[in-house]
Amino acid sequence: PLRHLREFATNTVRLIPENRLCATMIEMLNVEGVVLEPAGALAIDALKDFSKREIRGKTIVAVVSGGNFDFERLPDVKERALRFEGLKKYFIIRFPQRPGALRDFLELLGPDDDIARFEYLKKSARNFGSVLIGIETKDRRNFELLNANFEAEGVQYQDITDNETLAGFII
Repeated sequence: PLRHLREFATNTVRLIPENRLCATMIEMLNVEGVVLEPAGALAIDALKDFSKREIRGKTIVAVVSGGNFDFERLPDVKERALRFEGLKKYFIIRFPQRPGALRDFLELLGPDDDIARFEYLKKSARNFGSVLIGIETKDRRNFELLNANFEAEGVQYQDITDNETLAGFII
């Protein structure tokens, strides 16, 4: 089988973002009820790179498999899928150390925003502490409103969702 790969030009090989692959695995599980291992989901995911016009009238064969999937990894796959789809973000927030600060922060969240993680990283000063907050929402556009709320209230924050080094170390 590998000798056939030599027949293809390297510029025809598709590179698949790993987190998008996780989203495809979750989509296949939720929509089709099919469990796919990462290698088995590659063919389905690669089809997303083609327009309907490019494949119209052509025979497409996608080989999928799922026998080698470790269900203990499902939470990690779901986490990566949510981050890829923009439905989950992680922030480091400089949180004031005063009564009512948490309640004030919760008022900034929208009705579809859920706190998935809340963890003090360290007490950096007497009046403030660094907090890792993971927020999950139903629509990626909700983060635009949340960021606007942060800015309007003067919240000091950093979105670390797409910072692979920092996110991999902290999350």
